[in-house]
Amino acid sequence: MSTSAARKPILLLRLKPNDTAATALNLTAAAANMAAMVATSIAQANAAGFDIEPIEVDPDDPQGTLVRLSGKLRSQHWEGVLIGFAFRGAKEHTPIFEAAVNVVASEVVARGTTRLLFGNAPDNVMAVLERNFGVAE
Repeated sequence: MSTSAARKPILLLRLKPNDTAATALNLTAAAANMAAMVATSIAQANAAGFDIEPIEVDPDDPQGTLVRLSGKLRSQHWEGVLIGFAFRGAKEHTPIFEAAVNVVASEVVARGTTRLLFGNAPDNVMAVLERNFGVAE
C-alpha cells in the first residue's frame, strides 16, 4: 500500500480477556494464544494502512461498556467497526451484543459512512478488511 494513501481508522470491539463467560466456556486456557493471534492480526492490518483501535467489551459491566463505546464512536470518524467473534459468538453475550450493535448503528452506521464488519477468528482481521475494503496484504 502506498505511504501517501489515507489510513483507515477501524474500531475493533473485542471481548475483555478472562471475563466470566469466557471462564464458564473454558476459554481462559487459550486466552494467551488468542491474544497473541489478535495482536499479530492487528499488526498486519496496521502495516497495510489501517489504524486498528481495540475497545474491550466487558459483559460484567454492560452499561459501562455501552457508555465507553458511544463515547469512542463519537470521538472521530471510523471507516469500519469490526465486531470480534469471541464477543458475538457466545449466547451468554447476546444481550450486550445486541445493545452494542444498536449503539453502533445509531451512532455511526446510520450516517452511511461507516461499515459494520464481523470477524470469525482471532487471526482474521486482515481477511475481514480485505473482504470489505478490497485491500491486498
